[in-house]
Amino acid sequence: MGDKNPDTVQLCQRRQWNTSISEPNSESSFRCQVAVDLMAVDFIFSLFVTAAKSYRRNSLVRPFPTRFRNEDADEINDFERLLKCIGSIRPLKYYAQTPVADSALSPDAEHLLEWLLKRCPLRVESCSAMKYMEIQEQTSPNTSIVHPDYVFEVVRKNEIDNGKRTNSFEELRERYGSMIAYHGTALENFHSILFNGFLSHLNKTALFGSGTYLSSDLSVCMGFTRSATAWEHSQMGSQMSCVAVCEVIKHPDVTLPGERLPCADLDQSTTLGGDKAPDTYVVVPNNDHIRPRYMLVYVDRKCSSTGSRTPGNRLCSSVTHFIARHRFALIMLGYMVVLCLIGLWQNSRYFRKSVLKYVAMVIP
Repeated sequence: MGDKNPDTVQLCQRRQWNTSISEPNSESSFRCQVAVDLMAVDFIFSLFVTAAKSYRRNSLVRPFPTRFRNEDADEINDFERLLKCIGSIRPLKYYAQTPVADSALSPDAEHLLEWLLKRCPLRVESCSAMKYMEIQEQTSPNTSIVHPDYVFEVVRKNEIDNGKRTNSFEELRERYGSMIAYHGTALENFHSILFNGFLSHLNKTALFGSGTYLSSDLSVCMGFTRSATAWEHSQMGSQMSCVAVCEVIKHPDVTLPGERLPCADLDQSTTLGGDKAPDTYVVVPNNDHIRPRYMLVYVDRKCSSTGSRTPGNRLCSSVTHFIARHRFALIMLGYMVVLCLIGLWQNSRYFRKSVLKYVAMVIP
């Protein structure tokens, strides 16, 4: 960013950037972080927006910003007010380039951004494209897969706290060793992963035992990712998907690629692969045995633009968002249309003749 606001740059030179903010009501700390690593802040906020707009938002946005709670209302979490606040926030680059006096945030927006960056237990940093090559060397370097558009490193704040806190994950790594694996899921879930870690008890899939499912092969995880509409003002793009690169402790409870599954974890009514997981699968039943290390972001360029938002891009984004939100209703509508066509075909001689006549005209 060669066009940063000089006032913001001088401020950042006087203060060392850290996501653990000591002044929760100071707008300058937010601007400082945007000036130092715009894409990292953009990424955190985009994931939050995706979760807040999801139909599962009550379970995904936890903890909930205290400023937007209404204890007297039937619905304590005031998502309507929260979404209105999100809509008032401009592209983050604007706040780094424009003097504070000319780009003041509303009290709600200022509180939301400061709260979001302070409460996130992970420090997020942008990485160069070379970092992806290093990650591939630790897993499956021969896999032919599209390179991510962005790579972010995530580190737990207590792991960089100068050793002041005891880190059980570090102790487990020294005792059992660790490996790198990938986890693909819907974009709306990544805000919860950043804030709360992996919660295996919420997983719906248990074909090879209970736990969080990963793979040592990135191409396998790409099949489980789902592109979604993120924040419309994101510098990365409004339509994206994400894969988490995780460090997994090689604990005896963890099912590594090709290993036999523990008999106690098998559900004979749902297990399709017998007593052995696929060669690339990793199943982690204990949430303490897994940590996200990097986030790989893939942007859908057809529906996203890092520059100006054209009417075509906005239409594409709106259509995609509508389909994502009403997927079940659209499937049921399509099913009803098919049933109607079958009924007409079986009971209407005129309809059959019309269809056959049309087919004869199209296919001589």
